[in-house]
Amino acid sequence: MDHFPANLSFSSRLGGWDPATGDVAGTSTQLEQIEQAFKNVDMNLKRAGAERGWGQVFRVNSYHIPLNDEVIEKFKTEIAKWCGNEHRPIWTCVEVPRLGLENMKVEIEVSAHVGN
Repeated sequence: MDHFPANLSFSSRLGGWDPATGDVAGTSTQLEQIEQAFKNVDMNLKRAGAERGWGQVFRVNSYHIPLNDEVIEKFKTEIAKWCGNEHRPIWTCVEVPRLGLENMKVEIEVSAHVGN
């Protein structure tokens, strides 16, 4: 039987919603949702035991409506802000026609090492 190592965390459906209400603001831009999604990922990782949050991420998949140069640059800026200059996880980004919640413009999926 195959098993995942116990020191890995896999997180998905992480978007730019308000963690207090769970709502995605209908008027928020994708750039604003990207900023909030990065905060939500960090919070989720720390709850899963990744004390350094984004510093322990080794893979990122992101899904966008739409995907353009401005979105790519914003995402790269947020990765640099949250991961620092010494750490860059692998990243795949895809434009999609729809995401799981109405008004959602970005969804992030990460894999992180949570152990020593």
